[in-house]
Amino acid sequence: MPQQADTPFELKFAGRDIRPAAVRARDLAEVINSFDDMLSTSILSENPDVRREDLVISFVHIEDGSVHLRFLPNLRPLALVALQTIATAVSTGEFHGVPRHSVKCLKTIQTFTRRHGCTAELRDHVDAATPLATIDQDTDIAELPFLEGETTLFGEVLRVGGRTPRVMFRLSGDSVLYCDATYPVAKVLGEKLYTWVCVKGAAKWNPETLATEELSIREIISSPSEALTGTMDKLSRVCSRFYADVTDIPAYVSSIRSTGLEVAS
Repeated sequence: MPQQADTPFELKFAGRDIRPAAVRARDLAEVINSFDDMLSTSILSENPDVRREDLVISFVHIEDGSVHLRFLPNLRPLALVALQTIATAVSTGEFHGVPRHSVKCLKTIQTFTRRHGCTAELRDHVDAATPLATIDQDTDIAELPFLEGETTLFGEVLRVGGRTPRVMFRLSGDSVLYCDATYPVAKVLGEKLYTWVCVKGAAKWNPETLATEELSIREIISSPSEALTGTMDKLSRVCSRFYADVTDIPAYVSSIRSTGLEVAS
């Protein structure tokens, strides 16, 4: 039946000896963060118009008697599609179309089940008769290897920061990429917020979509505007002699459009 916007999802761990009092807070925090990242990554991957800062997966409840963790996404319809896609992948063993980071988060949840001898159930609401999918220590969670190499990337710098420097880039098509960077590189990019820049580094590509999923920035080459200015200066030096006698530029351009361009050698 349809679920209300305030109906939480549930990640339920079940086992003979599994209960909140028997689990370290650090382990629970790792699982909570993994569930958040798993859903958020999948939602953003399928909905590039959604900004990360507009997406909230709230942790709203923990219940005793096994471990019931409940989460309330603010964009529930999008989150439900993401959860169902992930659950289908777990049930079928086919992870094509699930972002690699979401798969890594699933592996973290599976590590918890192995550590505590329990199973994890993904539920779209707490009263569901059966879970969407169940993860145990034997569940096959496959992860395709990255394609790796050097690349050059153009992007708009949206955010720079963190104890370990991370750079948030908006690429063409409005997709977003989070990149690692050295402190010197991050410091320079921090002065170029909301500017398009060209960077170079070690990249990892999704083997299915060939989309860039990771980039470790090693070098800032230039900004596109600087590169374009340099290119136009060079073009001007090479070609200016052919147009030295042109005095009426609008009329000349109009004649090119109507009759074509003829350049004397």
